[in-house]
Amino acid sequence: MPKKKETDWGAAVAKAAKIIIGILIILAGLFLVWLWWPEFLYVLKGVMGVIVILIGLIVVALGATE
Repeated sequence: MPKKKETDWGAAVAKAAKIIIGILIILAGLFLVWLWWPEFLYVLKGVMGVIVILIGLIVVALGATE
């Protein structure tokens, strides 16, 4: 007869706390983007070239490893 699996409550609480903290950080980031939307767009326009270059490097690296 299989034994019942005991729940490790400490690990479950720690995992739930990490998830809640992560959600709060995401919400705070979204709020800050919303708060400074014009400035965010200005910065995004400035780094768009760098982002495209990095995406290209990732695609090349993935293609080279196959």
